[in-house]
Amino acid sequence: MQPPAPDWIATIKDVVGIIAPIVTAIIAGWGLWIARAGLKKWQTEEPGKRKLAVAEEALRLTYAVQQALFYVRGQHIDASELVTERGGLVVEISGHEARLNRYASQIDLFKQFRDHRALYGVYFGREAMSHFDEIFRLVNEIIIDIEDLRDNDGRPTGPEERDRLNKIRQKINYRSEKEDFDRRFDCAIAKMQGTFEQAVSGERRKRGVQ
Repeated sequence: MQPPAPDWIATIKDVVGIIAPIVTAIIAGWGLWIARAGLKKWQTEEPGKRKLAVAEEALRLTYAVQQALFYVRGQHIDASELVTERGGLVVEISGHEARLNRYASQIDLFKQFRDHRALYGVYFGREAMSHFDEIFRLVNEIIIDIEDLRDNDGRPTGPEERDRLNKIRQKINYRSEKEDFDRRFDCAIAKMQGTFEQAVSGERRKRGVQ
């Protein structure tokens, strides 16, 4: 038989039995306070940062779409772009068809721009989504015009029709001087830029930065 444990050991066990739940409660309370503090910080800081990131990405995609459209409209078309393979044969295509192929090569970018529209609306509201819609309309306008030229290529036309098609050609062929189309595109970009700058200003105010 083992000798009975001293009284002081029993006393320690009793103290530990009393203190342990208290310590556990303190640790749990401390963890809850940290969690609440973290949530409050996220609620005050993270949404603002996220909003700024969404606006920045929207502006980046807008400029990327503009550059892609410059590429689609570019006047210089390489000889390699004027041939394609169909049914195992290499055939010549028109410059208008080559431009449509350029558009097809950039389709992933246009889809990415379209997909960002919904997230943009979450942070900036339904009305702000119209910024994307304006750019979509401009892109579609150019593609429809190129298809129009392709479909009428080589067809006999009267004076009015020739004038109409020549105006389309002027719009499509990007030049250093601004066409009405380019001015409208710049206006649409300015709206995106304005939203981005508002988001930046909001973050600066929160951080107390001038």
